[in-house]
Amino acid sequence: MPIMNTDTVVSVAQPDVNAASAYIASLPSEASKRTMSSRLNIIARLLGAADASAIDWATLNAAHVAALMAKMEGSAATKNQTLAALKGVARSAWRIGQMSTDDYERVRDIKGARSSRELAGRDVEHDELAAILRTCRNDASPAGARDAAMIALAASCGLRRCEIARLKMSDVRISAEGDIELRFIGKGDKERVAYIFNGALKAVRKWLEIRTMSAGALFCAIDKVGRMHLSHHMSTVAIHKRFTQRCADADHAPRCRRSAGGMTDGKLVQPRKGQRDTRGAEEMAAGFHEKGRQSDHGTMRQSDN
Repeated sequence: MPIMNTDTVVSVAQPDVNAASAYIASLPSEASKRTMSSRLNIIARLLGAADASAIDWATLNAAHVAALMAKMEGSAATKNQTLAALKGVARSAWRIGQMSTDDYERVRDIKGARSSRELAGRDVEHDELAAILRTCRNDASPAGARDAAMIALAASCGLRRCEIARLKMSDVRISAEGDIELRFIGKGDKERVAYIFNGALKAVRKWLEIRTMSAGALFCAIDKVGRMHLSHHMSTVAIHKRFTQRCADADHAPRCRRSAGGMTDGKLVQPRKGQRDTRGAEEMAAGFHEKGRQSDHGTMRQSDN
């Protein structure tokens, strides 16, 4: 019977359904699929295979996982990400009947590495943000207004790059007074609300004037000659490049943390990942909801397209 070996692949099998492929297909976002595929391919190479599709994951057990984790190099976060990938594959194998419940529970019982690190990046100072936005305003092309709106939303509302990339015009709500809010499905398939005001509101309004209210991506792709492709969403990689370039133009480092309390799910602004004290987030939530009540004199409407 084919088995896994931590030194070499004794037998490379091709089952009818590959548990790793089933696990990757079940992940909700393209970013998650890329990340976990990379981790599984690294594991496969440790086992002597070309990639994860060449491994018979049905033979995986707790002893194999423990041995693989002992060989894995890198930070605790990297090791835990790898362990999460292995547990995900085990769950898929169990679901499709390739792994017994006992074997699955033993894999699931393996504990991850423990560590404590400071949060990556740093908070953006006001003058730094102003300088970055100034570089966008100095760009007379549509990309200047688009980038300013994206950066303003990231800074004031704490939107992730993947959330910015997925935004559609149907997520935009505009009140009779001209206030704007975004309602969209964010990380974890949770509906989120971002209230936009002050400088961010001005930046988004300017971008919408240029983009128009036609259906499509809120932040669409723009080619080198300035043509907007409204149906084409920007990728997270493209957004990262735009942010990095704007920071470089302003002579500032692009490595920044997300705001602690920029997002709200309708009840409470969630604290930054890794932040246990939610008191600051709760105070910000009260301010956001007060702003929402003040702007709700007219019914918030969805964009017509």
